[in-house]
Amino acid sequence: MKLKQNLFLVLAMALSFSLSQCIILETISGVSTSLNSVSTGLGSISDSLKSISGSLTSSSGGDDKKGSHYYNDVKSLTMIALNDSLDSKTYLRELGNVARSHGIVDWRSMPSTVEAIGEGLKEAGVSNSDYQMLRNSLTNTKIVAVLDSGYFAM
Repeated sequence: MKLKQNLFLVLAMALSFSLSQCIILETISGVSTSLNSVSTGLGSISDSLKSISGSLTSSSGGDDKKGSHYYNDVKSLTMIALNDSLDSKTYLRELGNVARSHGIVDWRSMPSTVEAIGEGLKEAGVSNSDYQMLRNSLTNTKIVAVLDSGYFAM
């Protein structure tokens, strides 16, 4: 009887250890998949930012400001793009759709678009190191400055 109890104890411990390893491996796999997803999303957003016209217009009366419906929609779209790993073509198309739904034609030259993208990156949980990699991939200093104002505003 004592031998049977010891055997059950050893078996229970072995199963417990085995199951915990599976859970740990599944968790690590999930984190790895999430990181790959964020990396893909950041790549798409980086490509999208690079495709935005070289010169942003100065902030004028026509530019929707932070807190507007347009700004919040762009920020939300950016968060969705990261979570769902949208490719840059889809992300740009959806940005255009958001702008059109607000009566905006030239969204690429609006600083609020880029600022909202920056804030969306931060709210989506993009780390400072990942953000720095994105920012370093951009050559237009005006876009970087406006993107920073959104990301670091939070």
